[in-house]
Amino acid sequence: MRDYSGAVTDDETNVQTLDSSETSPALRGAAADALFHAAEQRGDMTSALRMARRAVSEFSLLPRYWHNLAAISRELWHLDEMHEALIRKDALTRGRNADTPVQVPKYLHKYEHDIEQLMHLQEEGVVVEGSQELIAALQTVHQGLSSVPHYQDGATLEWQRLQRVLSPVHRKAMAHGLNRAVYVEAAPRLAGRALNPQLDFAAIEREYVGVSPSMTSFDTLLTPEALHSLRRFCLRSTIWYEDKVRYLGSYHWDGFHAPLLHQIASELSEKLPRIFGGHELSTFWAYKYSADFDAGIGVHADTAAVNVNFWLSEDASNLNPDSGGLVVFKREAPASWNFEQFNQGEFSRNTTRFIEVFGNENRTFAHRQNRCVIFNSNLFHTTDVIRFKQGYKHKRINVTFLFGKRKSK
Repeated sequence: MRDYSGAVTDDETNVQTLDSSETSPALRGAAADALFHAAEQRGDMTSALRMARRAVSEFSLLPRYWHNLAAISRELWHLDEMHEALIRKDALTRGRNADTPVQVPKYLHKYEHDIEQLMHLQEEGVVVEGSQELIAALQTVHQGLSSVPHYQDGATLEWQRLQRVLSPVHRKAMAHGLNRAVYVEAAPRLAGRALNPQLDFAAIEREYVGVSPSMTSFDTLLTPEALHSLRRFCLRSTIWYEDKVRYLGSYHWDGFHAPLLHQIASELSEKLPRIFGGHELSTFWAYKYSADFDAGIGVHADTAAVNVNFWLSEDASNLNPDSGGLVVFKREAPASWNFEQFNQGEFSRNTTRFIEVFGNENRTFAHRQNRCVIFNSNLFHTTDVIRFKQGYKHKRINVTFLFGKRKSK
């Protein structure tokens, strides 16, 4: 390909670099990366996919190429290929022997969660290599931080600082276990349907498109088999890497991926075409909340067209059946706002201020296990007041799928 002057373009130079056996691996890798992103930017997804596949075949030990393959596979709805690429990436970045820096948690509830999760695995009879040493190391760090008068929860800690209070055995356990995928529960695609076949999908579509702003809610989203499998995946898998003030997060590009999740997304698109038609799967994640806090995520909107939110925790875990779910305000984020304004701005920290500016007209959806809420993702929304029982199995877990792109001006 040449520009109007007849000069060789960057793409052509990169192809020559990639095809040359005399070029260093570093330069060839950079050329492959550039060609992938160039094809993606001009909308040539077929070429981007081809380049991503070539890159992982030649540079299989570099995580970024597996990430590129996963990203383009998601856009093309090649969800099985996306999953396999993410497994390879996770092995390189989150595996027990991954050559990546240890990610040190900032909040005490993250240490508490990891201790509880490893103990839960032991109670369930799941054998995790080195779990006893890792539990002891986490307990030592948690106890040490809790007893430091000047320690501020949420402070950034350095791995070197933590090592000073650990024995050599515990240092090794933390290096190979902290924020690593030491155990991932299988959540395979089901032979039958993942979505409840008894749902009235036509009625769900009618409500969503028939109200303004668009939103709907219904119960028993998943079949019992799918619900059990996905809940077990969330309780057992050590994939909760992002620690926030009140909750932990796990994202599709960093641990939260499984064939069952892809099946759920595909069936939503298939069964509800009037809602999801023309919208690709953008991203998905799960959040797990600490019972020590009564608030969740502040007022925000998400950068997508359609938001799907559902809950996995048992109803008996919720101490207030009238709350614990989601508040969706009947106000959209201004189209001119950027991500920081509508997702991380002043309203995310101050619901009262949001109500002063936009009003309080909303629909509140109480928490129920297997209840699903679908709404226009540009609508402001926030977690309702949370009061859940203490104990690992009682933690509030919600799953979110985002479809399509947000309209902006």
